[in-house]
Amino acid sequence: MYLPLLMLSLILLAFTFPSTHSSKTVNFKVRGNSKFNVELGVGYQVGSGSCCRGVSKESTVGFQGEPGDKLYDSKTRKVITKITADMEGETIDLREYY
Repeated sequence: MYLPLLMLSLILLAFTFPSTHSSKTVNFKVRGNSKFNVELGVGYQVGSGSCCRGVSKESTVGFQGEPGDKLYDSKTRKVITKITADMEGETIDLREYY
């Protein structure tokens, strides 16, 4: 008797409170700086998230992150850029940062 009422209440609650995890994964590429190899990480702050992926001088490497994450140099701890949703499919050229 109370079970249908409980089920209806849970369903209504699910629609009333939206999911807190609505992040979209952003896929982008990073092109080398033509001078030296760079170790990069992606995370909500420097030193967090997925670390470390190398980008050689002349290569282009795929990365992914969520909007608000930072792309950073893991050795110098320098933030290269903040990830935004409009970066989907873009190529970040490290020659502009080094």
